[in-house]
Amino acid sequence: MSGTTKATSFVLDASAVLAWLQAEPGARAVKELLKQARAGEVTLHLGLFTLGEVLCRVRSLQGERAEEALLPALSALPIQLVAAPLELVLRVPRYRVDAGLPYADAFVAATAESVGGTIVTADTHFRRVERMLSVRWIR
Repeated sequence: MSGTTKATSFVLDASAVLAWLQAEPGARAVKELLKQARAGEVTLHLGLFTLGEVLCRVRSLQGERAEEALLPALSALPIQLVAAPLELVLRVPRYRVDAGLPYADAFVAATAESVGGTIVTADTHFRRVERMLSVRWIR
């Protein structure tokens, strides 16, 4: 989905958060969005489902201590956590079944639809929803 207006609301996918945390390719794009969020220029969202995915990945790669340290670190960032109320959950099948996204990615897509945000990702699964939702690629 393309538009002529500048996006001001973004939904972070796990791949974007992990790229930033691990200084992987794409980290610079996420860092720039964080800078813009601190300045009040954009709003960043992270679904709780995605937060769980990030915590699991950090724990599996770096251990329990790193996982436990992550939540306070993320809480200090200008990122709004988004719960998954029923109306958001009811949007998930559109992306999981109809668009063929993996389950966790379907939650990201539903969150983006819910908040009117652009998905920030490195995950190529989101190519399946580019005509439905706005996607910003970090690499």
